[in-house]
Amino acid sequence: MVELWYLCIIIALLNLLLFLWSVRDHIKYFYNLTVFYFFGFLLASVIWPYFLIRPRNVKNITMCAKLLKHVARIIIGVTWEVRNESVLSEDIGAVIVSNHQSLLDVLVAKNEILYSGPVGIAAYLGGVAFVNRNDTKKAYKELSTISETKIWIFPEGRRNYNYSTMLPFKNGAFFTAIAAQRQIIPID
Repeated sequence: MVELWYLCIIIALLNLLLFLWSVRDHIKYFYNLTVFYFFGFLLASVIWPYFLIRPRNVKNITMCAKLLKHVARIIIGVTWEVRNESVLSEDIGAVIVSNHQSLLDVLVAKNEILYSGPVGIAAYLGGVAFVNRNDTKKAYKELSTISETKIWIFPEGRRNYNYSTMLPFKNGAFFTAIAAQRQIIPID
């Protein structure tokens, strides 16, 4: 009788291992994302007082992004490939558009992010533009005040969990580029 229990436990463990092996990419993804969120939250909690030296300056968030880039590379092995870097390094305003992948995409953020504790404070002091998605006129007004810098907008308007298709584009990114007479830089 005891041997039967051992056999059942071994079979259950083998099934669990097979299941974990089949979903290992998903588990690894969510583990890495959780670790990155944790370090992002920790960094925001520590660094926002330094942002008080030059509040609402985009260079603050750039410094934070560089630190997170190293955290991502060292801890979870994420690397970036930048092509046509000269287009991004030009010191002119532009509207950068890409599809929205995760919570990490917060260069132009919905208004609710402002109230998310240390992350909201750091984002505000870092010069992130907060737009009220329910009030189009206020959103355009906010975006027009920062048109001298590069504005990163996600034309889908929200995250899309189906990576094989894109959601319909909202007009905001394109109207902002036209109103500010700025080029549109697509990012993939």
